[in-house]
Amino acid sequence: MKRIGFDIERITIYERRILARVGNYDTQYRLGKYHIFIEEFEKIITKLENLEFKEDGVLIIDEIGKMELFSQKFQKFVKIFFKLDTNIIATIGQSLHHPIKDYLLGLPEVLPLTLNRENVQTIQQKILDIVNEIFFQ
Repeated sequence: MKRIGFDIERITIYERRILARVGNYDTQYRLGKYHIFIEEFEKIITKLENLEFKEDGVLIIDEIGKMELFSQKFQKFVKIFFKLDTNIIATIGQSLHHPIKDYLLGLPEVLPLTLNRENVQTIQQKILDIVNEIFFQ
């Protein structure tokens, strides 16, 4: 199976938009062989900005990556939501070099975990323990 691109999904109401595709597209942003569809991506971000997130809720962002960070709107969204009193589970590439990553890792409430093939079960259990503590204590 050959990868043709990436989509973004909002799973709570199942909304799916194109993030990137291989091919000949007229887009402003590119990463390698992928054309990035920032306008489509930002339609979901706009909807998320208008939602109320509760203290006992959880926002999952998979991932804060190079493609997503082409969007200034997404960068602003990330900074705003990491300041709210809500629970966030997010992934960010270890090799990513971007001011957003520096910002997030500088927040005292952020608990960075490094995931690799050897520790996947340990990290999974640690995340489950944290989630259980937040929601069931």
